[in-house]
Amino acid sequence: MKKNLLLTFCLLLLNIHLNAQWQSPVSLDNLNTWSSKSGFISWYNHTNNGPKAAAYGNGLQLALSGDERFGAQIVIPTFTDQLLFRRKSADAWNGWNEVWHSGNLEPLNFMQKKVATIKDALSVNDFKNGYTFAYATSGTPWNGALMSFGGLNGNYDCQFSTDYGPGGGSRISFRTQNGDSNTVLWNPWNELYHAGNINKADISLVCKDLLANGNLWAKEIQVASNNPWPDYVFEPAYEKLSLTELESFVKINKRLPEIPSATEVMKDGINVGDMNAKLLKKIEELTLYVIELKHEVDNLKKDTKQK
Repeated sequence: MKKNLLLTFCLLLLNIHLNAQWQSPVSLDNLNTWSSKSGFISWYNHTNNGPKAAAYGNGLQLALSGDERFGAQIVIPTFTDQLLFRRKSADAWNGWNEVWHSGNLEPLNFMQKKVATIKDALSVNDFKNGYTFAYATSGTPWNGALMSFGGLNGNYDCQFSTDYGPGGGSRISFRTQNGDSNTVLWNPWNELYHAGNINKADISLVCKDLLANGNLWAKEIQVASNNPWPDYVFEPAYEKLSLTELESFVKINKRLPEIPSATEVMKDGINVGDMNAKLLKKIEELTLYVIELKHEVDNLKKDTKQK
């Protein structure tokens, strides 16, 4: 079998040689030079459209029989063990591609399927640089695909665990490994939220800051407030502005006291809890003004009747 393959390859090279435009390698000043025929090529002391910025090399140029606008180049830079190729399509060259071989392919640098499944207790903690199917008994949150990658010196890996169906088929969790101490520790699993699970009734979110550049829809929102609720307005010792003072303030500032201006709101927004407290305070003050006016009206009515 090997002899037949070798003979076939030799015949192919012989056929190319006999039908080539050049019977010996021709040095090209630019590898994009296209003669519309197959042949041996080389380049010397330049990097014009060559691969990997290599200044020297040899190779083959192949043209498509019947339509010589299409073809390919296969080259080997002189001072490396790299084999590279690219193709030409309708007068335009595509990028260079490197061929992997035993001299440049290191399996440990690539993720691989190491075992079909893992299921033993805590076996997920020892699974590194690969992918497999993991049962939850191994220590993953879900039954499904498991991927482990990264890992400086094998001590800082990241793992993703996915649910293939029993949990709804839309769950995915991740965790990281902390290798700073002598004892390498796995951090807890965290579930990712997305369109497939964020609306579930059993999901509770706790976060410090939530930024929404758009509409926020909710059936109920409860806002905690650190400011005192303004029931103190109804305390006898509370002093509010007189209506005359309030009128003067509004004419000058075009807003109510303690309420931010339109310019401030446009720039900084509002604190919902704080604003609700301020608005309630104004309503309570307004209630006191109405009560006072009611007393004044009643007194006026009383004086009118006495006259």
